Amino acid sequence: MGRQRLAIHDAVVSKPPWVDSSTYQTLVNAPFSPCVRVLFLTPTAFSQGGDRHVPLPVPDPLLKSWHRRWNEFAPKHLGIPDECVEAALSRLVLSAVCINSQSVALEPSSRGRRPARMVGFTDSASMAALRPDEWRPDAARAFATLTAYSAYCGTGARTTQGFGVTTPLAAGERRPRAQARQHRPKAEAGS
Repeated sequence: MGRQRLAIHDAVVSKPPWVDSSTYQTLVNAPFSPCVRVLFLTPTAFSQGGDRHVPLPVPDPLLKSWHRRWNEFAPKHLGIPDECVEAALSRLVLSAVCINSQSVALEPSSRGRRPARMVGFTDSASMAALRPDEWRPDAARAFATLTAYSAYCGTGARTTQGFGVTTPLAAGERRPRAQARQHRPKAEAGS
């Protein structure tokens, strides 16, 4: 075929049914809630380097995953300082967990080798603010912004491959509009 120049003439972008569209400015103004429940619709884990992953929904890696992506993609004037995230984390606890683990092949096997695998968690975790009335306003805003942003950026490792699809739930909401189980990558038999 050789070297050729290609041009895109049309594109269709569809959004998942459980996510509405938003702007960074709207997300910055998300209301602070002292308790947030987050659904993990596809296997989620945090990279520890190489083939090592941690499949646990602990507040520190959750917020830092969202924070890293926010500061990478949001307009610079809306950046969230590290100190705000650290202040939020110092007063944040995991208040409820309902997770399942799932092992997923990362690549097809070749030449008789076993494919690399990642164990991730799915389902939900809730985070609660300790003494929310004593939170610094910038820390509360950072927590609200990042939890709202999680629906757009995903969580943890390999989000560009469909892992870590995340939905924060509004107070009292039990499930997003689409059922979580419809969106999981299929695990291989025996995993």
